[in-house]
Amino acid sequence: MYNLMLKDGRVSIWGNLNLQDPNQQRLSRVPVVATRDVTAIATAGRYAFALRDGGVIVWGGTHDTQLALPEAAKSGVTAIAGANGGNSYGLFLKDGGVLQWNGYVAVPDEAKEGIVAISAQGHALALREDGRVITWGPNLPANLTVPAEAQSGVTDISAGAGFSLALKNGAVLAWGDNQYGQLEVPYEAQSDVVAISAGIVASMALTASGKIIVWAYNVYGQLDIPDEAQCGVSSISCGYVCMAVL
Repeated sequence: MYNLMLKDGRVSIWGNLNLQDPNQQRLSRVPVVATRDVTAIATAGRYAFALRDGGVIVWGGTHDTQLALPEAAKSGVTAIAGANGGNSYGLFLKDGGVLQWNGYVAVPDEAKEGIVAISAQGHALALREDGRVITWGPNLPANLTVPAEAQSGVTDISAGAGFSLALKNGAVLAWGDNQYGQLEVPYEAQSDVVAISAGIVASMALTASGKIIVWAYNVYGQLDIPDEAQCGVSSISCGYVCMAVL
């Protein structure tokens, strides 16, 4: 398990990295080109991505030959996302269309134009400019069946491990696998929500007042929100554990 951090345009990596493993050594070595002017980061299993000057940077893996990016991903990219499920792949947003790297399920035609946001875990999500959610990938417990309420008016999306979250009119929508209660949106996450993050076994929301709401499984203490994160939070991210930026 590892984490990426972006500060002042520089990417850093930390976590449970076994540096005796050559593959994890490759991942731990942040390339020089990702040490300045980076604007976004993402992870995809044993790979990491950074976005700089509209071009995607990738590192990690087991062989250099695995790091070849499509030519289109080297300029004009505006957003990146990585899938950390059984199949690791990358999504890139360029000119309103989704580019996919290393994925084994093709990007649907309706995600090749008019897209404003992307997210990935095992499956992929794309948000169209008309507020409609598109999804593709492994069909784990109905996570590819987008509910009617997510067919319009959605403003944010987040793909979790077998489930999806969407934000509409300040309320969280959820569908897919509910094994740990990820879809059981609490009352306080049904209004005034400004950001969402779907994790592995938990869901996370941030309200306009900077309050964090987390629900579902607490095996890693995801629901134990520290006192200093009870207000004034500006950004959230939920994986196996949940993090907040104050």
